[in-house]
Amino acid sequence: MEAGLEVVAIALDPTNIDKTQFLKVEAEKLNKSEKLSFKSGDLLKRSSYDNAFSGCYGVLHTAAVVDLGEVVIAKTDVVKLAIDGTINVLSSVKENKIERFVNISSVAAIISMEKPIDHIFVGTDWNTWSTIEKDAYGFAKTEAEKIIWADDNGIDTNTTTVVSLNPSIVLGPCFTKTHMNYSTTQTRIGWNTYRT
Repeated sequence: MEAGLEVVAIALDPTNIDKTQFLKVEAEKLNKSEKLSFKSGDLLKRSSYDNAFSGCYGVLHTAAVVDLGEVVIAKTDVVKLAIDGTINVLSSVKENKIERFVNISSVAAIISMEKPIDHIFVGTDWNTWSTIEKDAYGFAKTEAEKIIWADDNGIDTNTTTVVSLNPSIVLGPCFTKTHMNYSTTQTRIGWNTYRT
């Protein structure tokens, strides 16, 4: 919004102010409220992002389940939301001929605990250690990102630029009640790996 771009924020229920109000406040601070709109999308429903992506230049895919203990999510649900969600988002990216797709993945998609302590992880490494049973989040992020880079994902890389960022941790200001217990510093940590 600072750059003058129009932002369409997507929520399962865009009328739920607990999920949207923090974005409205940020837009107001920038005097850019007219540049922000909300549409609905459901990670588990094919084509549910088609309307939201219509007319958009780019998509920033940030959806992931991070179970921090307050609400226990079944490990299989963490994986299903990541994998099916990514497939469904990519389907709408293809349908709308989106020019730039940016995925927020995680260093968890790259690091593997079985590697030697002095191993230097790079953008070509994949997490081969995580399983649904011992690290559902790491497994989910790895499998979801592999879908993004798969040759048969339906995305035409001649017309769509694909980028995946793999941060180790991102800390910043708290915007929602959910974040209050987990991300309380004003500091941002930089990205350490990315794939293009």
